[in-house]
Amino acid sequence: MNTTSIFRRAFAAFGLAIMVLITGCATNTMTGRMQVTLGSEQDLIVESAQGFAAMKSQYAAKRELVTHAPTIKRINAITNRLIDQAVKYRPDSAAWDWEVMVVNTPELNAWALPGGKMAIFTGMINLPLTDDEIAQIMGHEIGHALAKHGLEKKSTRQGAAVLTSIGGALLGQTGMPLSQEAVALGASGFIVAPNSRKAESEADAMGIEFAARAGYDPKAAVTLWQKMAAKGGATKTGFLDTHPSDGERIQALSGLHDHMKQLRAESAPMVAGKGKARPTVALDAKNRPEPFNWLGAPKAMRPDIKVQAPLQLFKAQ
Repeated sequence: MNTTSIFRRAFAAFGLAIMVLITGCATNTMTGRMQVTLGSEQDLIVESAQGFAAMKSQYAAKRELVTHAPTIKRINAITNRLIDQAVKYRPDSAAWDWEVMVVNTPELNAWALPGGKMAIFTGMINLPLTDDEIAQIMGHEIGHALAKHGLEKKSTRQGAAVLTSIGGALLGQTGMPLSQEAVALGASGFIVAPNSRKAESEADAMGIEFAARAGYDPKAAVTLWQKMAAKGGATKTGFLDTHPSDGERIQALSGLHDHMKQLRAESAPMVAGKGKARPTVALDAKNRPEPFNWLGAPKAMRPDIKVQAPLQLFKAQ
């Protein structure tokens, strides 16, 4: 086969791959951003729940699954308040099997899977963090789940794999001096990195909003990343870095502070007997009524949420 034929076939395959990615794009109803979403989110939620259960069993077998009642109670109390606000932004998530586990490891990490399965590591909790700072972390992870970032990540990886196979075949046939690993890195960097950075920034903004509405201090979003930067565990560098730097995050979240402070005050309970008057003190989460127990109560008892609340994250930027 001559070089011209190879390039023609590669170009046709590349065009097909791009068509697949384009037809797989959809507008996210929460953020208004176009996302590549190939496949079913529900299928991914089922798959994620199975993976979460397997990881939980592994942590338990290694005695890394925290069962210390005060720690579990603290994390669950914070997370319940956040979920109670977050489901208003995406009503169908009220039917998810929300769950959070605490893992005893010094790693500075927390994560969320599609469908509301989450984990936070004791290395993060023991920085030490306040409840307001933990709320920023768990709100961030809830934001990832609600904004379909898991499905987006899987979809862009699938797209990257298609382009990698095309590029590898093309370069292999033409003898160009690049390895398939280099092609994979280039494709991943080109396709995944911009979306991933955007997803992290969206989750930061959603997290601070969920936390503010739940009564947590928006200043904690900044102090959290200051602590992370001082620890050095979240600092990343490099052209293909897919996460905002600590400094970028601090700057962006600082810009949201005043708007979120107002949102926090507006979401405080009304003062009894005073119509629409708001309290001037006791706005913090612990002084607000207990939320619904999303992590423990039977699903049949869950409130029916029909109206989607609009995100404020774009209005403050």
